[in-house]
Amino acid sequence: QYNPQEFYQLWPIQQITTSKALEHLNYYTIQLLYCKPVVRSAVEHTELEVQDNLKVISSTRWVCPNTVKILSGDWYKHLLEPLRVEKIDVDEPQLPQAILSAFEALKCKIKPFSPADLRQHLIEKSGFTVELKDARQPCLKRLDWIYHLLRYCLNDNHRDLRGLPLAVLANNKLEVFGYNSIETVYVDNARIKVDNTYISLVREIFVSYPEWFLHPNLSGIVSTSYTGVSEMTPLDVASKLTLILDTQDADGLAWNSDNTELPNTEWITKVYQYFTNYLPSRDAEKIQEKLKTIPLVPATDGKLYRGGSATTPLIYDESISGSISQQTLESLQYFGVKIVNASLKLEKAIIDFANRQDNQLIWFLTGSDVVDTIHSYYKPGLPPYHPEHCEVLLDFLADKKWVTGDNEYNDERLEKLRQLPIYLTVSDEVVNLTDEPV
Repeated sequence: QYNPQEFYQLWPIQQITTSKALEHLNYYTIQLLYCKPVVRSAVEHTELEVQDNLKVISSTRWVCPNTVKILSGDWYKHLLEPLRVEKIDVDEPQLPQAILSAFEALKCKIKPFSPADLRQHLIEKSGFTVELKDARQPCLKRLDWIYHLLRYCLNDNHRDLRGLPLAVLANNKLEVFGYNSIETVYVDNARIKVDNTYISLVREIFVSYPEWFLHPNLSGIVSTSYTGVSEMTPLDVASKLTLILDTQDADGLAWNSDNTELPNTEWITKVYQYFTNYLPSRDAEKIQEKLKTIPLVPATDGKLYRGGSATTPLIYDESISGSISQQTLESLQYFGVKIVNASLKLEKAIIDFANRQDNQLIWFLTGSDVVDTIHSYYKPGLPPYHPEHCEVLLDFLADKKWVTGDNEYNDERLEKLRQLPIYLTVSDEVVNLTDEPV
């Protein structure tokens, strides 16, 4: 009872060759033992005994070999405790291989506890969401146990997670794969390199929604090739950003860049870094249409604006825009040109994104883009004529880098320039170059 290893050594499993009468003793002994409680289990059972004509309830850990389950390799070490609390009879200590072979030779094989057996034991047909400590099954109360249970369930190349109550989410709640509220569990195995560090940007973008994601400790076990989990696509990310950013106010969303709540500078930086990594992609056009509805572009007035419109704030990058004075920037803003205002890290992220998405959502501060922006205010009406600002604006628009080269005006922009009432005549009238015979 107290030293099972020594007990197992006494079993006559070797064939006796010195006596004809005893040469089959090992076979008969093994057959007899197969249905006797001679294997020590990890589980303690209660039994009814008669002692001195009295029925007494006692406990035992000895069970029949035909009911015990065995595990091989490191699985024994990893699964012994969770299976013990589930009252599954696993041999403890492990039976010697010689005894297992002896049973198998007589077709009295001791059945291994297979991944299919574990799945059948765990499977659920409905969903639930509970804290680990409140899990109905004892083996589901610890994350480290669930980690090994999930690994073992998939050890036979099984690919369907649905029904397995092993979905520990990033909020430490336990759910059933395939039965949760969003009908999937997101894994984020595609880490993105940012500043020489690989991080899970999707998790960090949706840090307010940990219930969408599988616990990081479990993510390395499964991939999108398994039924019951999926990876959030760039289109999914773009669609779900509306849960964090208000898309109703077309005139700009007031924000505090240093706020601890979302959106803040760090969060918007991650959004740009994420989409820079994935654009262009298969759903690039759909993604861009989604992003056009979301205020992500920070301007000097302390608001976030949508991309993709003539009034979207322009990003100043000296390598493209050239050197522009503060006075020029102020004059451009007087005429309604919004300028991106961001920390150095966020500004770099926006520039990288703008270079990647090829003038679809955010534009650089160039003559053509300034013309587009001011022209969008042309019919509603430009601000009152201001001699100093108007002179600075005309100097900027007349810069030679907008007349030749990669950023030169095309015919459409030249026509827009003619339509703008920003030209002062010798008689001090402000005119455009199309309606007046100038």
